[in-house]
Amino acid sequence: MSDKKVFRDPIYNLISFEKKKPFNVLLKLIDCPEFQRLRRIRQLGFSYFTYPTGVHDRFSHSIGVAYLVGEILDRLNNCPEEIAVSDAGQEVLLSRDEFKLLLQIAGLLHDIGHGPFSHAFEKAINIDHETIGVRILQDEQTSIYKTLQGIESESLKPRIVRWVTEIIEGTFNVVWARDLISGQIDADRMDYLNRDAYMCGVPYARFDRQWLLNNMHLKEIPQEGREGIVLNAQKGVYSLESFIISRYHMYEQVYFHKTTRGMEQLVAKIFQRAKELLSKGEPVSFIDNAIEKVLKNEYALTDYLALDDFNMLTQIKTWIDHSDAILSTLCAALTHRKPFKMFKETKDTALFSREEYRKLDELFPDKTYADYFFVEDDYINNPYKDDYLLGKGAPEDAGHIWLLTSDGTIRELAEESILINALRNRISKRTRGYIHRDYEANLERRIP
Repeated sequence: MSDKKVFRDPIYNLISFEKKKPFNVLLKLIDCPEFQRLRRIRQLGFSYFTYPTGVHDRFSHSIGVAYLVGEILDRLNNCPEEIAVSDAGQEVLLSRDEFKLLLQIAGLLHDIGHGPFSHAFEKAINIDHETIGVRILQDEQTSIYKTLQGIESESLKPRIVRWVTEIIEGTFNVVWARDLISGQIDADRMDYLNRDAYMCGVPYARFDRQWLLNNMHLKEIPQEGREGIVLNAQKGVYSLESFIISRYHMYEQVYFHKTTRGMEQLVAKIFQRAKELLSKGEPVSFIDNAIEKVLKNEYALTDYLALDDFNMLTQIKTWIDHSDAILSTLCAALTHRKPFKMFKETKDTALFSREEYRKLDELFPDKTYADYFFVEDDYINNPYKDDYLLGKGAPEDAGHIWLLTSDGTIRELAEESILINALRNRISKRTRGYIHRDYEANLERRIP
């Protein structure tokens, strides 16, 4: 019998996890119902309305991240054989294999709290998937918690839930380790860029992953006063440029695609309307019990975990026959792929003048219709925001990518690369106007 479980994967060809203890915990976590649920959560939300083959799920992405973070740690230059982790004032020494397992668990579970329709659903009901993910990790009734508590490692067992939580929340005291899950050159980004581009059939995410991995070093970063991941400037800068440019192209062509964003705005309005009806005490017919509890913010964790893309799409399809005209119209538009129409786009300027906004309001029977059938969308409020490219107000507030130069100094990528310096944080604020297609012709007559 093989001592490894092998998964076929379009990005890495073969992914394998060990069956022997304590490493078999990864396979046990994959079998948990909370993790299997990720098979029913599409990675890219509504991108498949734009790219028909972009129907991959968070299950495959999460397995890819767990595998890739292990590959990074195996090949990380200068990584010690024992890693000291501070725990309640004491120092715990983990072997490199134990530390690798800890990071792989965090990589596997980093998206465990995601809900239906990716980020679009979070925005509609004001839920943060990372907060939900922590609840899943810490709830003693979940299979994830019970499996983690059963890990057969004396060093990891009493601390595993807390440490995985800290890595996901970004508070783990071994900073360079959490950077491998949620940093600028992390396993999460590397996997989803390659996987999303492959599954959508687009050629934009082209970077040399193997070369990046070979040139990663663990070094002291004086600018941040800590150990961190740096890349060899002479050997790695061109691969890094390709990596950053790939991110830029994927955001522009896939994640920010006008049709995809139109569908995401549409689904947000659907659940906004359902929530409004429920808050007013009006009946929302045909509603699933778990969905109703989540929309009312009266849900237990089991209610949230009952939701996935499939039952939510069924719910939306059912609401096409709803007595509320707004909800019915919105649901029909989504079900029959009639996204809000993008009719105007501006860069660094307001979408309309005050007079034009007044004319826009006159298109609709009343303000309620205007609230649901006209939407403004901009990059600043986009949940897919990339802080290295789009920044957090200023370049120095965003994350950094560090290079080890030939003279032994550590410098930021944007200082060494003319290309990245020209691109980074020079992206204009883009604002788009969307309208329901029933009002498009009248709009063109009123606002040419």
